[in-house]
Amino acid sequence: MADPVIEDILVNKKKTLSISDISAMSKEELIEKVAQLQAHNVQLRNIIAKKIAPPSDAAMNERSFDFSKCHKMHVLLRILYLGWNYQGFACQEDSNETIEFHLMKAFLKCKLIASRDTSNYHRCGRTDKGVSSFGQVISLTVMNNAVKDLIGTHDFRNICKMDVGNGVTTFVRNIADAKVSTINDDKGGYQMCELSIVGNAFLWHQVRCIASLILLVGQGLEDSSIVKDLLDVQKNPRKPQYVLARPESLNLFKCDYEFDDWNIDEEEMQQVIETLQRLWTENQVKSVHLRKMLSELEPLVKCEVNGQISSILRRESKNYKPLLTRHKCQSLEDRIEHYAKK
Repeated sequence: MADPVIEDILVNKKKTLSISDISAMSKEELIEKVAQLQAHNVQLRNIIAKKIAPPSDAAMNERSFDFSKCHKMHVLLRILYLGWNYQGFACQEDSNETIEFHLMKAFLKCKLIASRDTSNYHRCGRTDKGVSSFGQVISLTVMNNAVKDLIGTHDFRNICKMDVGNGVTTFVRNIADAKVSTINDDKGGYQMCELSIVGNAFLWHQVRCIASLILLVGQGLEDSSIVKDLLDVQKNPRKPQYVLARPESLNLFKCDYEFDDWNIDEEEMQQVIETLQRLWTENQVKSVHLRKMLSELEPLVKCEVNGQISSILRRESKNYKPLLTRHKCQSLEDRIEHYAKK
């Protein structure tokens, strides 16, 4: 009889990538794949440790819960989370550090559901809004000239990460609104800007790609017409390689529904507000300390130093190469043909 630990691992084993698969990947995709494999190794070690570890006294003494005696109903749950220290929202095979994993863990612990499979659980559609960013002396007018080209229905294959391997072959999406605005009164590199995007569905890394392009435009590295050029898939059928904006600056701000009659526990809401206020205070105190240090150090150098943007967008090389002159990824048609042969 097969060892249950090994059996579990074999069941979850993914299809091995061929040499042609690896050769077709961009540098960014290869880096991401290596990171996934490292995380997967950690996950496998955790699985083995859990299988070998004896059950705790609490688990052995826990009484079974009879769900047949409970009234069941469908609910719409609105949640708030800070995802900086998590690997995204949706559950992943190679990591337990996702919002959804801990959400399900809490549901099961509180006996709100018997299992995920029987709970009829669904995630809502996304309405992404509020990609906040710092920047160097960035022109709002120029950035908004680029952003306005996003509004409407377009093919975003050049402004996302094409997930053809998972069956996604249509990249037409609608952006209802998009704009860049300032949210504080500071000057120069300390002025905070917000890129707000409203839509009814988003592609993989679409918002991060948009943020990257707008930041490049704001720095004067790309013309404001770059968004329009990349949306013209007849003229530019292949995506140029460019760096994604960091995920920490992305915020799924709100999902809209036809009603707004939420059942809110005021005491619980007060606790949430207090927690966020504490986090705000802790980070604001750190921010004040850093700003004070900078105010003492910046006058000591003759040239202007603006390093803020590197925290949300990895620096390009000193000799910047315009996007449309860079190496291009495979076209959508080539990717579809590649996976069709597998």
